[in-house]
Amino acid sequence: MNIPHKIFLYWLLYITVIISAITAATLSGLVSLVISHDHSYLTYVLIGIYLLAELLTAKQVISTNLRHKEISDVITWLQKNIIKSITIDKKQSIIIRSYEDTLIIKKGLLTELLLSFTDNPNNCGIKQIDQGILLNRYMEKLYRNANICEFLSERIEVIGILATIIGVTLAFWPFLQPGMNIDMMREHVGQFFPGVAVAFIPTAVSFVFKLVLDVNSRILNGGVDEVLDMTTNMCVTYILPFLESNPITEE
Repeated sequence: MNIPHKIFLYWLLYITVIISAITAATLSGLVSLVISHDHSYLTYVLIGIYLLAELLTAKQVISTNLRHKEISDVITWLQKNIIKSITIDKKQSIIIRSYEDTLIIKKGLLTELLLSFTDNPNNCGIKQIDQGILLNRYMEKLYRNANICEFLSERIEVIGILATIIGVTLAFWPFLQPGMNIDMMREHVGQFFPGVAVAFIPTAVSFVFKLVLDVNSRILNGGVDEVLDMTTNMCVTYILPFLESNPITEE
């Protein structure tokens, strides 16, 4: 039985803590209190964006976990075998053969990276380009999806600032009317507190969500960093030395 990558275990721990916190807040009445006093409905928007960020991050955590396992299996195979040939089949899968065994790497980011090291499958020798550029391109593809959570987290922060502006405007607008006096201010006091609620409740919610998603992003980026390090070490240690004098051929 394969032990899940630690990023997945960290993420499961994170989700457990979040669910426990939400359950406690719901049972204590805090959630209903927040929603009922936010007349701008921005809290609903924040909750929706937060849930979307969590779902997308969950997808990326699972994807990163699978990619980590794939590269880990490849490294384990390379440590036990000496490469005899590297070929590509019609399904764009990379086939690595040794004298005793065969390894198949299915089409994906890793196969794209390996193929990018050569001019084309029929040319012998490694591509005459800085391999660091190709690895950086691979890194960008890995981080592109991981940054979705950070993007949504920043949007949550912007909505929190917007809620503050709207709330303060609603709270003080009645008192800025021409000819306002003490008696008229007393009449409009009841409109002050709903505006304050709009200013502070969504802002506080956005702050909590931003803090939580930052932790989530840190877990995911840590997993991506590890995948990138493993891929780089694998290429430098095993793949590139072989491709310096051998081609990737088609089957």
